[in-house]
Formats: sequence, structure tokens, C-alpha cells
Amino acid sequence: MDAQIWAKTWAAVIAKDPSIPQDEGTMVSWFANSIMAGYDEALRRSTRRADKVREALAALVGAKDRDTLIQMRSVILATGGDAAAAALEAVNVLIEDYYAE
Repeated sequence: MDAQIWAKTWAAVIAKDPSIPQDEGTMVSWFANSIMAGYDEALRRSTRRADKVREALAALVGAKDRDTLIQMRSVILATGGDAAAAALEAVNVLIEDYYAE
């Protein structure tokens, strides 16, 4: 969520009822919601990255050729995050095994 959207909406709410900034409960609720909206968006993005990593790993099951392994490594690298780091280790081992054959 964009902080500017929250700020503009807050200003519009205050314009309708100028006494609201004096009500601590309303302000706490408003700002807690804005913080949680940011947290929820970060979680959604993280979940999408993890889903991409899972898809790439699913494609690796049974992958026997070097090009597929390297392509999946590129997908995982592009997603980033902790899940990608762990998946990348697994892919690198598979690639090393390929070269060992």
C-alpha cells in the first residue's frame, strides 16, 4: 500500500470531521491498519516469490539435461529471498552432479 494514498484518505476523513485527530482510538486504529496493510502486502509478495521457487523446483523433478537445470537456476535467482537461496543450493548440487557424469 502506498503511504500517500493512506495520507490523502486520512486528510479527507479529517476534513469531514475535524475532531477525529483528537480521538486517540481512531488514530490508533487508522495507523495500525495502515501498518498491517504494508505487512500484508509484503507477505503477499513473499508468497508469490516462494510460489515461483516451488514451480521451478517442480520443473526440476526428473530434469536430466544441463540446459533445463541452468534455466531453472535463472528462474530461482530472479525470485530472490530465503526460499530461493535454499533452492539454489539444491540446483547447484544437481548441476555439479550433471558435470560429474
